[in-house]
Amino acid sequence: MAADGRNSRLSSRQDFVTFEDSLRRLNALELKLTDQVKLDIDRLKKKWTLPTVEKVSRSAFKLFEVREKLKHSKGLFMEEEVILGEFNEVKRMLKDLPMDEDDYEETKENCFFLGVKLKDL
Repeated sequence: MAADGRNSRLSSRQDFVTFEDSLRRLNALELKLTDQVKLDIDRLKKKWTLPTVEKVSRSAFKLFEVREKLKHSKGLFMEEEVILGEFNEVKRMLKDLPMDEDDYEETKENCFFLGVKLKDL
């Protein structure tokens, strides 16, 4: 059973590294697309042709999509931090305070609720 806990922690750490890598890639892509859109707009101002307009439109739309993904990822990250903070508070209470059966049931329900929220992220 201890091995399962280690695997869970390892998986969580790997997920976090993967998440951080994904965010780094999205940020780099956003910068690249921003520069590309600026360049495309400059070209468009010089030469208004249908292919140029379509290229600028596609680049701008890709940039919009990347920015939306970044915004969503940051929101998920913040929400995860809040939930993990609540788990740590429950853990502290379990360590520091005596618990009767009612407190146990309430804590159990709270942990289950937080676990479902975290899983849904």
